Formats: sequence, C-alpha cells, structure tokens
Amino acid sequence: MYLAIDSTTALAGVATISSDGTVEADVTWRAGRNHTAELYPAIEEVLRRGKATREDLLGIIVAVGPGSFTGIRIGMATAKGLAIGLRVPLVGVGTLEAATYAFAWAGRLVWGALDAGRGQVVVAAFEGEPTGSAQGQWRRVVEEQILDPEAFCSAIGGGEVILCGEPPDGVLELVRERLGDHVTIPSKAARVRRPGALAELGWKRLIDGDSDDPMNLAPLYVRPPAALEKKR
Repeated sequence: MYLAIDSTTALAGVATISSDGTVEADVTWRAGRNHTAELYPAIEEVLRRGKATREDLLGIIVAVGPGSFTGIRIGMATAKGLAIGLRVPLVGVGTLEAATYAFAWAGRLVWGALDAGRGQVVVAAFEGEPTGSAQGQWRRVVEEQILDPEAFCSAIGGGEVILCGEPPDGVLELVRERLGDHVTIPSKAARVRRPGALAELGWKRLIDGDSDDPMNLAPLYVRPPAALEKKR
C-alpha cells in the first residue's frame, strides 16, 4: 500500500493506492488553514478505509506545490517524516500535474491554474495521448509560472484546450470572454483535485524504482514565501 498526501492549497486530500494501482481510499476536504490539525486524522482515516496500517506502507507520495507556503510545508514535513520513519521511498509530484491528470484521456493540452494572489495565477500545461491512454505518459509542456490574467489568455492562445484547477472566478470569466469555445472549462465538481490522481502519478514512479531523496526534495513555490520577500 502507498499513501498520497496533498495539503498544498485550502483543498486538501489524502489517498491510499495498492501495489496494483487500485485506489483503495480517497478523501478530499476543504481544510482552509487547518492542515496541521486535520492532516494526521485524515491519514488515519484513509488507512482505516484502505484496511491498512502505517507499517503496511511501501512508499509515500506528496504534492510539492505550487500553492500555499504553509500548506506545502506541512504536507512535505509529514511525508518526509513518514518516509524516513518507516524507511520507505518518497516521491514528490507537482500540484498542477495532479490537478490536470484527470483529463489525461482527452487528447488535448490541459492547463492547470491556481490563485497566486495579487491578481495573478500560477499555471502550467500538460498533455498526454487520446482516450484509453490514462496509463500513458503525462508530460509537462509549459513549466509552472506566475502570470497576469491577460498574459495567461495570451499563453493559452487559440488552440483547443482544457482549463482546470482552482483559478479565481474573475480569471475564468476573462478566459471565456477572450477565448470562448476554444477553452473547455469543466464544472467546479469536475475540477476538484483528487488525491487519487496524485497517488497514481506517484505510484507509477515508485513501481519503476524511481524515488526522491527525502533530505533533498524541495517545495515548488514558484514565488518565494512572503516572509522572505519582505526581507529583501
């Protein structure tokens, strides 16, 4: 059994996935800023639902960002602590990679976006292969970056794409206004970032013998934490 942890935004999630790639338990909730208090109880809940204990875990998967500085830090500290304590491998996966993965089957470029504050969004784009290829390679084609909404519309261009994630409503309205039917925006429910997707992405790496060094795995902040910017 493998455990996936995502506390990178106010929307948190944990999941367990078996050695054959079956998601055994998947819990998503609106944690707000309560990751510290709520993350460990959620982990215990998915382990119970997956009929597993910590000692059954063969690896840990964690979302590394971008997102909230505090949320990322809490999730990564928890994942690293478990991996080191249990002596199991650790894999880090980008939050936007996990957010877009639900649409890997679509055969289109998929943009993921999160609110970056200051009227900006943090975005990245991924693509895979058409229907039936969810087990295939999911490739990042535009690296994570922070853009103004107008610049984001320009980056999307005129091709047929899917936009998902948690962008502000104002950004979604601007995209619809500027790009119209070229951009498919799933419903809010369909855009919910599921930890099961994170689990599958990390599981693929782990079963291939690929893992990250817990001591060197770094958060993907894109923008430095506010406290560091104030010191400059």
